Amino acid sequence: MFCPLPVRLGFAWRRLCIILPRNWFKGADTVSILLFLEHTLQDKLDTFTDEDTKKLFELCLVATSSANKFMKTLYNAGFWLSFSERQDLISHGHRLLNAFNSCADLCYWADLTRFKLQPKQHMFGELMFEIEFHHRHKWPTPNPLAYSTQMDEDFVGRICVFSRKVSIRSIHSRTLSRYQIALRALL
Repeated sequence: MFCPLPVRLGFAWRRLCIILPRNWFKGADTVSILLFLEHTLQDKLDTFTDEDTKKLFELCLVATSSANKFMKTLYNAGFWLSFSERQDLISHGHRLLNAFNSCADLCYWADLTRFKLQPKQHMFGELMFEIEFHHRHKWPTPNPLAYSTQMDEDFVGRICVFSRKVSIRSIHSRTLSRYQIALRALL
Protein backbone atom coordinates (compact mmCIF):
# COMPACT_ATOMS: atom_id res chain seq x y z
CA MET A 1 0.00 0.00 0.00
CA PHE A 2 1.43 3.38 -0.96
CA CYS A 3 -0.23 5.73 1.54
CA PRO A 4 -3.30 6.79 -0.49
CA LEU A 5 -5.12 8.13 2.59
CA PRO A 6 -3.25 11.49 2.80
CA VAL A 7 -3.85 12.07 -0.89
CA ARG A 8 -7.58 11.48 -0.50
CA LEU A 9 -7.66 13.80 2.50
CA GLY A 10 -5.89 16.53 0.56
CA PHE A 11 -2.81 16.90 2.74
CA ALA A 12 0.52 17.87 1.25
CA TRP A 13 2.06 14.73 -0.21
CA ARG A 14 5.67 15.77 0.38
CA ARG A 15 4.97 16.42 4.05
CA LEU A 16 3.48 13.03 4.76
CA CYS A 17 5.05 10.56 2.35
CA ILE A 18 8.72 11.39 2.06
CA ILE A 19 9.85 8.06 0.66
CA LEU A 20 9.48 7.26 -3.03
CA PRO A 21 7.28 4.28 -3.94
CA ARG A 22 10.23 2.41 -5.46
CA ASN A 23 11.93 2.45 -2.05
CA TRP A 24 8.80 1.77 -0.02
CA PHE A 25 9.17 -0.57 2.94
CA LYS A 26 7.30 -1.40 6.12
CA GLY A 27 9.06 1.32 8.14
CA ALA A 28 7.79 3.97 5.73
CA ASP A 29 4.24 3.11 6.80
CA THR A 30 5.15 3.84 10.42
CA VAL A 31 6.81 7.16 9.62
CA SER A 32 3.92 8.21 7.34
CA ILE A 33 1.26 7.35 9.90
CA LEU A 34 3.18 9.19 12.63
CA LEU A 35 3.55 12.26 10.40
CA PHE A 36 -0.16 12.13 9.62
CA LEU A 37 -1.08 11.81 13.32
CA GLU A 38 1.31 14.57 14.34
CA HIS A 39 -0.10 16.92 11.69
CA THR A 40 -3.71 16.05 12.61
CA LEU A 41 -3.17 16.43 16.35
CA GLN A 42 -1.42 19.77 15.85
CA ASP A 43 -4.31 21.07 13.72
CA LYS A 44 -7.04 19.87 16.11
CA LEU A 45 -5.41 20.90 19.38
CA ASP A 46 -6.92 24.40 19.44
CA THR A 47 -10.45 23.08 18.87
CA PHE A 48 -10.73 21.49 22.33
CA THR A 49 -12.46 23.62 24.95
CA ASP A 50 -12.33 21.17 27.86
CA GLU A 51 -8.98 21.50 29.65
CA ASP A 52 -8.71 17.80 30.55
CA THR A 53 -9.32 16.75 26.94
CA LYS A 54 -6.84 19.32 25.70
CA LYS A 55 -4.20 18.11 28.19
CA LEU A 56 -4.71 14.50 27.04
CA PHE A 57 -4.32 15.41 23.38
CA GLU A 58 -1.27 17.59 24.12
CA LEU A 59 0.34 14.53 25.69
CA CYS A 60 -0.68 12.46 22.66
CA LEU A 61 1.01 15.05 20.45
CA VAL A 62 4.20 14.92 22.54
CA ALA A 63 4.22 11.11 22.38
CA THR A 64 3.53 11.05 18.64
CA SER A 65 6.13 13.71 17.91
CA SER A 66 8.73 11.88 20.02
CA ALA A 67 7.94 8.54 18.37
CA ASN A 68 8.26 10.20 14.97
CA LYS A 69 11.65 11.71 15.82
CA PHE A 70 12.80 8.39 17.28
CA MET A 71 11.83 6.48 14.12
CA LYS A 72 13.32 9.09 11.79
CA THR A 73 16.61 8.92 13.68
CA LEU A 74 16.68 5.13 13.37
CA TYR A 75 15.87 5.13 9.66
CA ASN A 76 18.40 7.86 8.85
CA ALA A 77 21.24 6.33 10.89
CA GLY A 78 23.87 3.98 9.59
CA PHE A 79 24.81 0.61 11.04
CA TRP A 80 26.65 2.19 13.99
CA LEU A 81 24.86 5.00 15.81
CA SER A 82 26.87 8.18 16.26
CA PHE A 83 27.07 9.75 19.71
CA SER A 84 24.50 12.43 18.77
CA GLU A 85 22.12 9.88 17.20
CA ARG A 86 22.30 7.76 20.34
CA GLN A 87 21.65 10.83 22.52
CA ASP A 88 18.66 11.78 20.33
CA LEU A 89 17.22 8.26 20.58
CA ILE A 90 17.56 8.26 24.36
CA SER A 91 16.01 11.73 24.66
CA HIS A 92 13.08 11.07 22.30
CA GLY A 93 12.55 7.61 23.76
CA HIS A 94 12.22 8.96 27.30
CA ARG A 95 9.89 11.74 26.13
CA LEU A 96 7.71 9.12 24.40
CA LEU A 97 7.59 6.84 27.44
CA ASN A 98 6.85 9.70 29.85
CA ALA A 99 4.07 11.07 27.64
CA PHE A 100 2.60 7.59 27.16
CA ASN A 101 2.61 6.94 30.92
CA SER A 102 1.00 10.34 31.57
CA CYS A 103 -1.70 9.61 28.97
CA ALA A 104 -2.37 6.22 30.55
CA ASP A 105 -2.57 7.82 34.00
CA LEU A 106 -5.00 10.53 32.85
CA CYS A 107 -7.19 7.95 31.14
CA TYR A 108 -7.18 5.68 34.18
CA TRP A 109 -8.25 8.42 36.61
CA ALA A 110 -10.87 9.78 34.21
CA ASP A 111 -12.26 6.23 33.79
CA LEU A 112 -11.73 6.38 30.04
CA THR A 113 -11.06 3.46 27.77
CA ARG A 114 -7.33 3.65 27.53
CA PHE A 115 -5.84 2.42 24.29
CA LYS A 116 -7.45 0.35 21.58
CA LEU A 117 -4.08 -0.10 19.87
CA GLN A 118 -1.41 -1.28 22.28
CA PRO A 119 2.07 -0.12 21.30
CA LYS A 120 4.91 -2.61 21.43
CA GLN A 121 6.09 -1.25 24.76
CA HIS A 122 8.05 -4.30 25.79
CA MET A 123 10.15 -4.22 22.62
CA PHE A 124 10.60 -0.48 22.92
CA GLY A 125 11.77 -0.92 26.52
CA GLU A 126 14.29 -3.53 25.38
CA LEU A 127 15.63 -1.14 22.72
CA MET A 128 15.91 1.71 25.19
CA PHE A 129 17.67 -0.54 27.73
CA GLU A 130 20.24 -1.69 25.17
CA ILE A 131 20.91 1.82 23.83
CA GLU A 132 21.31 3.23 27.33
CA PHE A 133 23.45 0.27 28.45
CA HIS A 134 25.85 0.86 25.56
CA HIS A 135 25.84 4.58 26.30
CA ARG A 136 26.70 4.08 29.98
CA HIS A 137 29.57 1.73 29.15
CA LYS A 138 30.76 3.96 26.28
CA TRP A 139 30.39 1.07 23.83
CA PRO A 140 29.53 1.54 20.18
CA THR A 141 25.83 0.99 19.56
CA PRO A 142 24.55 -0.84 16.50
CA ASN A 143 21.35 0.49 14.96
CA PRO A 144 18.51 -1.73 16.26
CA LEU A 145 17.22 -1.97 12.70
CA ALA A 146 20.32 -3.98 11.82
CA TYR A 147 18.87 -7.01 13.58
CA SER A 148 15.19 -6.45 12.82
CA THR A 149 13.27 -8.72 10.48
CA GLN A 150 11.52 -5.99 8.54
CA MET A 151 13.78 -6.20 5.48
CA ASP A 152 13.37 -9.97 5.36
CA GLU A 153 9.60 -9.66 5.62
CA ASP A 154 9.52 -7.08 2.84
CA PHE A 155 11.65 -9.30 0.63
CA VAL A 156 9.40 -12.30 1.27
CA GLY A 157 6.38 -10.15 0.40
CA ARG A 158 7.93 -9.12 -2.91
CA ILE A 159 8.74 -12.72 -3.82
CA CYS A 160 5.26 -13.81 -2.80
CA VAL A 161 3.79 -11.54 -5.48
CA PHE A 162 5.63 -13.54 -8.15
CA SER A 163 4.48 -16.91 -6.84
CA ARG A 164 0.75 -16.26 -6.59
CA LYS A 165 -0.18 -17.32 -10.12
CA VAL A 166 2.16 -20.27 -10.50
CA SER A 167 1.31 -23.96 -10.62
CA ILE A 168 2.28 -25.87 -7.47
CA ARG A 169 4.41 -28.25 -9.55
CA SER A 170 6.62 -25.51 -10.96
CA ILE A 171 6.40 -22.94 -8.17
CA HIS A 172 10.13 -22.83 -7.34
CA SER A 173 11.56 -22.44 -10.81
CA ARG A 174 8.75 -20.18 -12.08
CA THR A 175 8.93 -17.90 -9.03
CA LEU A 176 12.70 -17.49 -9.38
CA SER A 177 12.32 -16.91 -13.11
CA ARG A 178 9.69 -14.20 -12.57
CA TYR A 179 11.85 -12.60 -9.87
CA GLN A 180 14.82 -12.50 -12.25
CA ILE A 181 12.68 -10.87 -14.94
CA ALA A 182 11.43 -8.22 -12.49
CA LEU A 183 14.96 -7.63 -11.21
CA ARG A 184 16.26 -7.21 -14.75
CA ALA A 185 13.48 -4.70 -15.48
CA LEU A 186 14.77 -2.51 -12.63
CA LEU A 187 18.35 -2.48 -13.96
